[in-house]
Amino acid sequence: MADDEADEWRFSIDEVGPDEEDRDEREAGWGQDTDATRDGDEDSDAWRVTVGEDNDGPTVAVGGPERAAEEPGEDDGNVAGTLAPGSPVEPGTPAPENVAFATAGAVLTAVVLAGIVVPLDPTTVGTITGVIVLGAAALYALFRRF
Repeated sequence: MADDEADEWRFSIDEVGPDEEDRDEREAGWGQDTDATRDGDEDSDAWRVTVGEDNDGPTVAVGGPERAAEEPGEDDGNVAGTLAPGSPVEPGTPAPENVAFATAGAVLTAVVLAGIVVPLDPTTVGTITGVIVLGAAALYALFRRF
């Protein structure tokens, strides 16, 4: 036992230098936020994220109040990486085809997960399908009514 511990590979911190990516980021000026606090103050505005309410719907502006006050350019929109939706989000009733596809996805997921745990037979698949379809129908009726 003692020989096994002596032969065990050890990791030395002395042999590890700074990461290449960290050095490149420091040279480019990334991560050098003068407003950020290093003492763990959670009340600081280090991330500069502003959450606001526009006429079209909720928006989130990264960059603080200065960035939120700027008018969005023509090139801003619903592209990968944006935090605000490109069009307003409005409440409404669910469409029947959306409910059907969501229910089919839930049934397929439940059957696959059940197949991992128990052997599948027609009774098990039918029970899973029936319970999910009844639940989806009840929720659809509830949302259509209110």
